[in-house]
Amino acid sequence: APLFSALSALKNDDAALEKIYIRYIRAIGVFVVPLGIGIYIYKDVVTGILLGDQWTQISDFIGLWGLTSSFSLIWGTYCNGIYNAKGKPQLSVLSQVLHLVVLIPTIIIGCQIGFNTLCTMRALVRLELIVVQMFIMGLVIHIPN
Repeated sequence: APLFSALSALKNDDAALEKIYIRYIRAIGVFVVPLGIGIYIYKDVVTGILLGDQWTQISDFIGLWGLTSSFSLIWGTYCNGIYNAKGKPQLSVLSQVLHLVVLIPTIIIGCQIGFNTLCTMRALVRLELIVVQMFIMGLVIHIPN
């Protein structure tokens, strides 16, 4: 909520809006990226703590999910605040639809191949949302990510 309030107040000042946005994602990134890397490196420990020893088979997925989450949180999630602050919530819908265009076939194909492949593909396809958000931010909002 504080980020959205700050962005909304600056919706007509693109330079100030970009400055606040970049500062915010950098500040979050300093904490979140090392956390995601740590989850990836210590995936077995994290899986054991969160889910118990009976779930060790999915530790690769948990690690990859933690790693991709750290990046998608920074470069994928906060873009929606910019869209809403600028009065363009339809861009958020557009980004989600474009993500679904890739996600749905990925899940269908991954299910046919196998569980481990599905888990890997599902985690990696989250990075596609970052590409979509960067494209929209640069092309429509004119804020490079």
